[in-house]
Order: sequence, then C-alpha cells, then structure tokens
Amino acid sequence: MKLKILFFLSLFSAAVECDPIWSDYTEITNLYPTDYGLAFNTLYKNLELSSCDGGTRFILNKDSAEYNTQVSVLIAAFMAQKRVNLYIEDLPAKCFATVIRFRVARY
Repeated sequence: MKLKILFFLSLFSAAVECDPIWSDYTEITNLYPTDYGLAFNTLYKNLELSSCDGGTRFILNKDSAEYNTQVSVLIAAFMAQKRVNLYIEDLPAKCFATVIRFRVARY
C-alpha cells in the first residue's frame, strides 16, 4: 500500500514541476524597488507568466541567494542600455513573473 501511495505522489509532484523558460533578448524599460525585490519592465511580453503591465512586469526575488549581485548587474545593464535574456520561473500568471537568472548582451 505504501508503494502505491509513493508512486502516485511521485506522479503528482512530477506533473506540477515546471521548467523555467528563456525570454528573447530584450531591453529593460524601467526599474522600481518593492518590498518583494527589484521589479522591472521590459519590451519582452509574456502574458502567460506576467499578468500586469501587458505581460512586461518581472521581478528579482529578494530572497534569492544571489539577489545583491543580480540587482547590481541588472541596474548596470539598464544604465548602459544593454539587452538582457531572462530565465523566468514558469508558473501560472501573476503580476510579477519571477526571474531566476539572466544574461546581459553587449549588442
């Protein structure tokens, strides 16, 4: 009986896990700090992940282990008008889609 329960629990947990997705390279249009972390908007839109500002609102979660580094790099990218490629947590749409990590491009 325990094996059956464990089997069904493993199926359920695998079904609810979602892999993060990469955005296209995009420009950051504005930054604003919140109680939850650094929020920002981009030209990239994804209404399946972000339900505010037409799907352009994202956030760096302040509870992230690398939050200070991520914020510093994102602010530098914004100030230098560099493009970013976002790795976004694939969850049902909420106002702020959570960015796990990102890349900054020179072009």
